[in-house]
Amino acid sequence: MNFIRRHKQLVVALAVAAAVAGMSLASLFVSGGVSPLQDLLGAIVRPFQMLADGLAGGVGGLYGYIYEYDEIRAENDELRLRIAEQEEEIRRLEEAGEENERLRELVGIKEARPEFEFLSADIISRDMSNWARTFTLGAGAREGVRVGDCVLSAEGYLVGVVSACANTWCDVITVTDTDMAAGAVVYRTALTAVAEGNFELMLNGRLGLFYLEPEADLSIGDLVMTSGTGGLLPKDIPIGKVTDVRMEKNGLSAMAEIEPLAQLDRLRVCYIVINYNSGQSGETP
Repeated sequence: MNFIRRHKQLVVALAVAAAVAGMSLASLFVSGGVSPLQDLLGAIVRPFQMLADGLAGGVGGLYGYIYEYDEIRAENDELRLRIAEQEEEIRRLEEAGEENERLRELVGIKEARPEFEFLSADIISRDMSNWARTFTLGAGAREGVRVGDCVLSAEGYLVGVVSACANTWCDVITVTDTDMAAGAVVYRTALTAVAEGNFELMLNGRLGLFYLEPEADLSIGDLVMTSGTGGLLPKDIPIGKVTDVRMEKNGLSAMAEIEPLAQLDRLRVCYIVINYNSGQSGETP
């Protein structure tokens, strides 16, 4: 009795457990169903089973995702490689097309001016500031370029003159630069003058024809070409066309504005005349 009094709570718990077990066994034998104890145990275990199933499914899904991700990444790498190869092929074809176009231009200009020996050169930099109109070409003394060489466009129009030369590059002052000056002739009338860069005209992309008589026979649209005077430039190279004629400020002579035929702002390639036979002359356009 003393033991029961001292351990009353334990005795009660054991009695309840025994009763529940007896009821479960009786219910199992009578109905063949699930006992209350089994139901209780099932309620306790079921959340852990669900958690285990969820973890198993998550692990399987994660494995599947990793496997599919690796496949997708491999496919993307292959696609990037194919795109890079196609881009390289396109670039190669474009370069080949540009080279073919340059060769056609060179053949054309050689046929028009057979007395010239040409060297083609890319424009690698430009100075089109308020103070200059110059190019730097990717060809120099190593290819036979010299200071004073004439520079033309693919159409045979005057671009400028080589003003400085290194082994692998050269500078060109264009026809509109203030340092440019060349003997010129008006094709229609054989009127001679000087084609020269002018600061104000340069800002508008033009140059001037100076030292004209006030009554000079000159009209809008007249073609101006190099005269070859002084031997600085070959003769009969088209410079530009007259866009305006007016008296100079001194009132003693006239001048004309010339718009260059070479499109200086669009040029990518120039043709340097590295040698020519001064005894011949090309056809006048």
